[in-house]
Amino acid sequence: MRITAFLLLSLCAASAQAADFCPPLASGRSPVVVSEFAAIEIAKPALIKQFTSDDMAKFEPFKAEQQGEIWHVYGSPPPEGGGGSPAADVCRATGEVLNVYRSQ
Repeated sequence: MRITAFLLLSLCAASAQAADFCPPLASGRSPVVVSEFAAIEIAKPALIKQFTSDDMAKFEPFKAEQQGEIWHVYGSPPPEGGGGSPAADVCRATGEVLNVYRSQ
């Protein structure tokens, strides 16, 4: 019974990590996401799905920073302060939105 539970948990963890995987850029290939503007444009529809466009408007302008193979897209802090902002991670090589979350 314990072995079955362990295998099931391991399988769930592996499938969760697979969704967050961003492959390295293949030799001789150009990235799909080549700029901060492109990363933001790719992330916005996924962000709006989770946070609504009214909520998103409070965090304009959005910014993006590339770290390795991932573009981290995030909103500006609201004038009233407090809390995090809508954020997303975009794979540089594929243009896939890997995660949508609220930054801390």
